[in-house]
Amino acid sequence: MPRAILCVPLLLWGACANAQAECRASQEPGFMVSWNNQPATPDHSDIQSLVKGTLLACVAVAESGTPECRVKLQKGGQYSLAPHNAIRTPKDDIVSLTCGGSGMRCCKVQVTPDSSPLKKDDSKPHPQND
Repeated sequence: MPRAILCVPLLLWGACANAQAECRASQEPGFMVSWNNQPATPDHSDIQSLVKGTLLACVAVAESGTPECRVKLQKGGQYSLAPHNAIRTPKDDIVSLTCGGSGMRCCKVQVTPDSSPLKKDDSKPHPQND
């Protein structure tokens, strides 16, 4: 089974957390999770209310093709994040996550609150620094 590892700096603590993705249908604390085409399990999308500046870092796995985390903000904005890419939410909003790719797939975004001021390109998909 494909695996991806992402090291996400936790800005509040200055530490680094390892997030491992596996295609399994289950919720995880600190993550928004979505999955599709899992055996004997209904498809799932996640929705959460997040505050301005929250860091969303993508971990995605697909059986075939290129997986992506599809993040949609209720008040406007849609982003397709490749694995190891991130954005910060530009405002308080309701955020939904779905998976892109083909075959069996799962994706999750690590949700990390960050109260520091937004920088110019924080709200655009960008590679996550390890």
